[in-house]
Amino acid sequence: MLNKILCVEDDQLLHLFLKKMVDKTDFADEIIDVYNGREALDYYRDLSGSVDEQSPDYPELIFLDLKMPVMGGLKFLDEFEKLFLDKFSRTNVVILTSYLVKQEREIAEQHPFVLDYLTKPLTFEKLNELKIKLSSPSGQ
Repeated sequence: MLNKILCVEDDQLLHLFLKKMVDKTDFADEIIDVYNGREALDYYRDLSGSVDEQSPDYPELIFLDLKMPVMGGLKFLDEFEKLFLDKFSRTNVVILTSYLVKQEREIAEQHPFVLDYLTKPLTFEKLNELKIKLSSPSGQ
């Protein structure tokens, strides 16, 4: 079970749905909700002053939508890598998208911390497969 997940998604219903799925599968203890990439960067900016790499008190996983207002997922990935990946190096990202766009997937997968690219809706089967992937020694 993971300690924390950050859900970066502009759809409030998806946040509720994801929380229920995570609770039912014992996937994580806590989910933090933000609604665009800018809010996610602000979250990490606030967190970076109080957490060090040895502390487990930051999200080990980010569920990231690509299409959001203010700042989308691809821009968030670039900024997170540049500003925070050194401090939060155990963080993995799972892209959640409504439809598969090959070019977006190729761009996202250039970031080594992107663990998976899943199309919505997230299912119990996909979540359990992800749980197995995260528990493997290599994380892949």
